[in-house]
Order: sequence, then C-alpha cells, then structure tokens
Amino acid sequence: MDIALPLQLPHFRPRFPWVNAHLQMLRTAMCGRLDLSRWRSVPLDFPMADGTGDALTGTLTLPPADTGQPLCILIHGVTGCENSQYLIATARQLLRAGFPVLRVSMRGAGRGYGRCRENYHAGRWQDLAAVLDQIPTRRGVVLIGYSLGGNILLNLLGALGPDPRVRAAITISAPLDLGATSRRMLLPANRPYHNYLLRKIAAECLASTGMTPELRQAARTARSFYEFDDRVMAPRYGFRDADDYHHRNSGQHALPRIGVPTLLIHAEDDPWIPCDAYRSFAWANNPRLQAVVAPAGGHVGFHADCGGTWSDRCILEFTAPLQRRKAGTEVRRAPVRERRLLAA
Repeated sequence: MDIALPLQLPHFRPRFPWVNAHLQMLRTAMCGRLDLSRWRSVPLDFPMADGTGDALTGTLTLPPADTGQPLCILIHGVTGCENSQYLIATARQLLRAGFPVLRVSMRGAGRGYGRCRENYHAGRWQDLAAVLDQIPTRRGVVLIGYSLGGNILLNLLGALGPDPRVRAAITISAPLDLGATSRRMLLPANRPYHNYLLRKIAAECLASTGMTPELRQAARTARSFYEFDDRVMAPRYGFRDADDYHHRNSGQHALPRIGVPTLLIHAEDDPWIPCDAYRSFAWANNPRLQAVVAPAGGHVGFHADCGGTWSDRCILEFTAPLQRRKAGTEVRRAPVRERRLLAA
C-alpha cells in the first residue's frame, strides 16, 4: 500500500519538566541506557567501492516474527553513531510495530571510528546509496535521518528521484540551510553545545587515517564550525571554501527533486536549526513532501506528554500504511487535535 499525503498527525505537547527547547535536548541526552537485547541483532559491514578501503558499519535488528514489512534504516546526526540513544529509542518502537531495523554508523563513526581513511560529511549521500546497493530491497526500505543525517538523507533522495526501493522517508530536525545553522550555533546560548560538538567533530577527523599534517593542524586549531568547515572539510573534500561547502550540500536544494513520500519533522523553537528554510520552501510544488513543524520540541527532542517521543509517533503514523495487520483488523490512527503544517 502506498502512503498518501497529506497526512494528519497528532499535536505535540511537551512532557513536564522538559518544558523548553534546551530541556528537550537535554532529555534526549539523559534518557538512560536503552537497549535492544530482547531482539536478535547482527553486526554488518558495508565496504565502500571508492578505493579508500573504508567501510560503513551497522547493526540489523529483527522482530520476533517475519512480518514482511520494509526494512527501516536509521541514520544518526553529527558525532553520533548506530548506538545513539535516539536511534535505539526509535528502533524499539519500530520493532514493536514489526519492522526490521538497520542502524547505520556513517563513515568513521561507531565501529568505524579510527578505522576509516575518510569521514562522513553533510553532502556524502553516496555512502548511503552504497548501503542501499548492498542490501536486499525486495520489500523496500524506509529511510529515517536525524539532524545532519537527515540532511544527508535529503541529498540522497534528491539524487535518487523516484526509486521503487524507497517506500518512504522521514527526517527529524534536519538542517535545510547549513550556512544559517552554522551562524545560529555561534549565538551565546549555543556556545556550550558548539564547543562540545566542535571538539567531537575534530576528534572524529583526527582519528581517521587520511588527514594530512596541514589538515590535522587546522582541525586542532579551528575555533568555530565555520572555521572548521573552511579549513578542514572544504579543502579535504574538494569545495572552494566553507560557503561553497554549505551551499552545495544544504538539503533544501534537493527538495524539488525528491520523488518518494517524505515527511520532514521540525520544531519552531529548535535552538540549533533555524526554521526559515522550512517556512520559505514552496511545499505545495512537490506533492511527495510534507513538512510538520511543531511550535516546540527542541532539537531531536519532542518528548511528549503521551510518553515516548512525538517524532516516533509521527514515524509510526506515517508508516502505518506499510504495517501489516491480521486479516479483518485496521490500523488505528491517533486522534488529531491541533496541528501545524507548513504549506506554500
């Protein structure tokens, strides 16, 4: 069954005490150590055929019974990996709904940390395409990307266009405009996050084996995301400068070319990622897209008063047409209350 757009989704109401954007983000980091031990998991490697000898790593987790549902592929955000707690939380919900789940660590992350010559970056969608080419896709896949992983996913979807393998795609807190996000991270309220993430990004690159001495020095001394992108990422991957890297890899440019049902979830109060690109895009011009912007939720937060995360509820609602049920039963949708949908 195909997914029909537009889709009605429940309204987001934050769960006390996570009542503002920063607390929503902190709740994601403090949500405890979730695990998938009740399900069978298999580690996988995905060699890259680009001459680097690099491989992406991942973990495939299977529901107790084969339901015949599409494989859900989860893609982490910046400095994350397949074991990021927000991926595991989503995987638990999808497994309970009968979906097999593959959590992918991008190049140089997770088990690939220190073992790869190169690293992932905002526009490196080809690595995800290589993963798709290496897995059976007869039942199709659902692609789900968080934060920077969502931006990479949008670039992949734009490159693929209509693709029968991809049944649906979802992004959560994706930075559609990388330049605007880089500038937003320099605000005083974001400086603690900025400095923490910058150290982790630099460590990821320094752990790779393909950095020249000049790039290593630049990675150690960069004092901002912009400076890091300008002095490390741009020259390392063939971009003119940081502005060129941001412009060419921003997911907003891929939106008109996406040819599969795609849901984009964002929060107006996201401290890291401005909402302007979500407001300005003419969503009605591409009927395969739907943007759902909640008034609150922070960055990859959405901890709701209903328990769990609102973004996971949206994922389950969006993929409900793909979920198989016993004969004579119907998929029950959550009641629709207030909702905020962006349209042209």
